[in-house]
Amino acid sequence: MRALFLFVVLVCVGCAFKETRIPGAEEGHLVVVVDRTKSACHHDPNDRGADVVGWISALLPPYWKVSELVLTDSADWVYKERVIKNNSDRQGIYEAAKEEPDGTGSVFKYLSSAINRAASTPCPEKHLVLVTDSNPSAEHVEKLTKSAQKSKVAITSIPATPRTENVGLESLASKTNGFCISAYQPQQLSVYESILWRFWPHDRLFRLVNYPDKPFILPPSCYRLLLLTEGALVSSFAVVTLSGEQQLLERGSSSIYAHPAEHRKGSTPFDVASVESPDGGAWQVKYTRKPRASRVFAVMPFRVLVTWRLLKEGTKEVKGAKEVVLDEKKPVSAKEGDTVLLGVRIVPDKNAKEIGKFLGNVTIERIVVIPVGGGTETEIPFTPPRKRQPSTPKTAKKGPKPKKSPKQPTTGPSVSVEWPIFVRERKKELFDVVVYTRMRLKTTIWQNIRRFRMRLKHIEGAHSWILIERGIPKKVKEKTEVEGKVTEKAKTVWQWEPLAPGSVLQFGAVWRGETAGPVRLRLTNKTVLPLQLQGADRLTGIPFSLAPRQQAVCDITLPTYKEPPKDMKLAIFASPWKKGQSVQHLADYVLNLQIPMAEMELPPQPIEIVWPSARYASSDGVNSKLNYTVKRVLKGSLIKPSSVECRVEKVVSNLKGLTSVRFHPVGDKAALSVVLPQQVEDGEYDLTLTVGFGGIWRALSKKTVSFKLVISRSPAVKVDAPVKLVTNPEEPLLFGAALTPRRLPMPYTKIRVSAELVSDADSGKKVALATTIAKEADLSQPLRLRVVGFPTEGLKHGTNKARLVFCFHYLDQTTTLEHPMEIVCE
Repeated sequence: MRALFLFVVLVCVGCAFKETRIPGAEEGHLVVVVDRTKSACHHDPNDRGADVVGWISALLPPYWKVSELVLTDSADWVYKERVIKNNSDRQGIYEAAKEEPDGTGSVFKYLSSAINRAASTPCPEKHLVLVTDSNPSAEHVEKLTKSAQKSKVAITSIPATPRTENVGLESLASKTNGFCISAYQPQQLSVYESILWRFWPHDRLFRLVNYPDKPFILPPSCYRLLLLTEGALVSSFAVVTLSGEQQLLERGSSSIYAHPAEHRKGSTPFDVASVESPDGGAWQVKYTRKPRASRVFAVMPFRVLVTWRLLKEGTKEVKGAKEVVLDEKKPVSAKEGDTVLLGVRIVPDKNAKEIGKFLGNVTIERIVVIPVGGGTETEIPFTPPRKRQPSTPKTAKKGPKPKKSPKQPTTGPSVSVEWPIFVRERKKELFDVVVYTRMRLKTTIWQNIRRFRMRLKHIEGAHSWILIERGIPKKVKEKTEVEGKVTEKAKTVWQWEPLAPGSVLQFGAVWRGETAGPVRLRLTNKTVLPLQLQGADRLTGIPFSLAPRQQAVCDITLPTYKEPPKDMKLAIFASPWKKGQSVQHLADYVLNLQIPMAEMELPPQPIEIVWPSARYASSDGVNSKLNYTVKRVLKGSLIKPSSVECRVEKVVSNLKGLTSVRFHPVGDKAALSVVLPQQVEDGEYDLTLTVGFGGIWRALSKKTVSFKLVISRSPAVKVDAPVKLVTNPEEPLLFGAALTPRRLPMPYTKIRVSAELVSDADSGKKVALATTIAKEADLSQPLRLRVVGFPTEGLKHGTNKARLVFCFHYLDQTTTLEHPMEIVCE
């Protein structure tokens, strides 16, 4: 009788519209077990349990296998691994679940064989749906749970009874990763949405983001359009295809399968509708009433593939690592600090030729890492690919037509991002890598979500959080050309050397006083976390915080110590990401310090200083330079000799009345400045200074420097000029003279020099015979002067005595130097 009934059902249901197999989709096996004993039907007179079976069967993808066991007076397999090829197969599952009630017995003693049948096929998806009014005992739940977990079968229980407490059925469903759907409670759309995501391939399933009650655009070549509606039924679809053809698809059309067939009074409407091979174009869904909630899904003719390839293990590159296509069912293991190449590709089906021009509307929106069970998300930044702009066709020249090249296969957009694996949530080990992809067709938005489980092993190495590099300056010459002229300019280029934890950090010099350094460092936050930095002691120059991926260059110095520290500890913390979180200590970055002593070397004593001015208040520092050097223990230090700090603490001299004695750096030399007493006489004086050093040079302590202070108003120069000159009264006087320094360096910056030739007349009156143009020079090299004049009437025939007088004007005084000459007048 049951076989005849099923035959009638299969013949009478709408025409056998053969469904299209979805390329690459995994097949599954659904086993339905229905309790149709008299006791079960007494508690479910309206066949609400069969309705739940009908909604689930409406969600089945094509070419899944279905087995159905119905318990009446006996337990019979109505279907054994029947392949779903058309809508009549789905309708048959629902009709079998409404078998006439008969007999008594417990359905739970048949569940073990049902689980074995579900596991007998190699299908990766195995589900068992149980419809009954009874609750299993704790022993039954434990036994069935072990069997289902071993066979990887998910059990969905359907309590077909108004009873609200179904502890056994709920426990069986939760422990086997299934659902518990009460047939007499309002159906929840979210449960069926979860079942839909389990049945259909995730890489093709897109959800409509817009409101379904408004028109939306569907791309061509889609395999399926699925609708879940709560509070109403879908009555029909108004479609305008891409070619402009208008269609009206009624609920009973051959390409549509919907459950229930019509609304029943006394129940809250819930609807599952499926459209096979929908046409591309504008769709408008018409409902029997305004729905309370609704979802629309489309199975696209392209796939969203996510790939994973290991690039680095820490800082070490990995060669030859294979690219793996991620699968939602297979978790991927990762280690914090490693770098992977995460790729997202849109791959169209070969037989979907019309979808090619729509792939430009697909974009990869976001890639987010979410802790399983809740927590702080981490977004993986990436640069979206640029959309290709259509090129403007060029005007073809007349001639033979070129041969058409074969069409290249259509490819979709793709994204590749190098991801150093770091997450904000530090307390979790399981994370979901979620990829959001969207297709925008005018105002219509379709969204796909891929979710992959990642098991992350946290690491504690400080180098995985922050990269510290030391700067090494290098002088390079740079040529620039301006208006045809090439100029060469030297500039400093910094080269960076990584410092792993435990490395030796060398400072330029140390002093037992206040600071040591500086050393130029570059700090890079390698993570997506906002980091805080804190030294064991206060470190001058170290930034307090580093934003994600931020890089900071700083010159650091060490704080005050009685003795130089042996290491530097830099604590790394993760800043709180949102309100209520606390700072998390991640690691400590420890560097060993090498801090040599700086030394000052002075020339042999005594040092002679020539002081050309006796009345000027103080020296300008230039005329009293002392050579000193700082012994550079380390090359490339940022310490400069001009930063020396010193003061004169004691003065001992046989020149009484010295005041304001100072000793200070000028460039790479030291300058002495004093205020001399009034009416000081020329001569040599002894001067001994005790100099104390401070600041970063405190380690030099005190130095005693002895000087020989020479006060001389006459410049130490040698005169090169003729001693005898023969001339004629009618001819001009014309000759040259030169001043050559007797010592270097000379104590002058610029001195004004002029010369005049005068004769001694019998009357004692000086007569000017010739003169020079005044010049300014520092006398560090020979100074040449040209003497020009005309004879006067007072110049007698024969030998005349004359003097060449040089005038030196420096600061506040003028000194002279005479050179005797004879002028013979013929």
